[in-house]
Amino acid sequence: MRRVAILALVSMSTALPGAEAKAGSIHSNYDMNRFLSEPHPFATARRSAPAAPAPRPATVAPAPRPVPVATPARPAPRTVADTRSTAPAPAPAPKPKATAGKAKPDTGVWRFETQNEDSGLFNPIFDYVSENKDGGHLTWGWRISYTPDATNPEWVDGIRDYFDIWPRNDYTARVSYSLQQSAYTPQSQIFDARGVDRPHAGFLLFNARVNLEQDFEGNGQVMDQLNLGVGLVGPASGANVIHRVAHSIAGHGSRGWEEIKSEPVVVAHYETGIRWVFGDDDDWVNFEAHPHIGAAVGNAYIYGHTGFNLRIGNHLRMDSGAPRQRLIASGTNFPRHGDYWSWNIFAGVDGRAVGHNIFINGNTYTDTTDITARPWVYDLQAGFELGYGAYRLTLMNFYRSKEFQQQHHGDQVLRLGLSAHF
Repeated sequence: MRRVAILALVSMSTALPGAEAKAGSIHSNYDMNRFLSEPHPFATARRSAPAAPAPRPATVAPAPRPVPVATPARPAPRTVADTRSTAPAPAPAPKPKATAGKAKPDTGVWRFETQNEDSGLFNPIFDYVSENKDGGHLTWGWRISYTPDATNPEWVDGIRDYFDIWPRNDYTARVSYSLQQSAYTPQSQIFDARGVDRPHAGFLLFNARVNLEQDFEGNGQVMDQLNLGVGLVGPASGANVIHRVAHSIAGHGSRGWEEIKSEPVVVAHYETGIRWVFGDDDDWVNFEAHPHIGAAVGNAYIYGHTGFNLRIGNHLRMDSGAPRQRLIASGTNFPRHGDYWSWNIFAGVDGRAVGHNIFINGNTYTDTTDITARPWVYDLQAGFELGYGAYRLTLMNFYRSKEFQQQHHGDQVLRLGLSAHF
């Protein structure tokens, strides 16, 4: 374009007047060939523009440095704070039902019981029944027992096969071993005036009790009990010595004993029954009804009996029923240890047909008394029990009807029991 403009100017200059005169000066001062040989200004501008930067050569990334493997450090001692979890606490589980603790072969329930005649919580009631206005026979006793937690001892399993009427092997057997001592005396205030009364008698007995429990089927549980006792009556029992020492400590005198003669005694007692427990274990109040029937044989006692017990309380399934008074003193109701509170109020009646009672009829082979035993005797009992697991406090008052023809009124005894688990 520039060249076209210059050529046009040159043509115009030659066409104007005087152009020729100036032509020589133009040609002399301007070289057309040189002009045409020069590069185009636009091309020069393009050529002088900075070149685009060359692409940076790709660089190879350096290989990653190897990460050193750290040796595990010895953990610091754990503290209480370290054991706390940062996770949210789980929802509280429902309160579990009361359960028995796991049995250990070397643990069990120890129980101590003591009783004394002519005193009790229910004197107004029993005095009305017995018309006891002038005191009664002095009857005292103590008993200590041990009930292991372990069930089905080998010696019990060993004798099951020898008895066809023995409960089936699916019964759970628990045993209790006890030592007891008691004394029976004439009616203390009027012995000399009335002359004929029961003799003094001491009693020392070692007793093994077997409790056979079937699992509950609904509300019912079949339960059998076997008592095997071996002991002594008379002076060899040591009851006279304990009686005198106790009266001496209390500051009271003690007259001589007209005691039956010393004699070894053996007795076996068997009882069967079924108890019904109504209500859930979580309920504060349950109800129990327990009828039973049994018999005793031996040179100490021969009798048959039947009775009925009632209880109101909680966790009644955690033991084998309310303690009961027997001619063979019993009371271990096999409580199961565990984390639960229990309470109950109980009452019962038991009637007996008595064939022989060494403490009324006298020694087996010698007539040592002048009284006539009554063939029918009954007991009434009432009391309460309070405890935590196998730790129990039991207070019971029972009334026993007349045991011989010359007796003026029945007797009543207050009985206290304490048990603990070790």
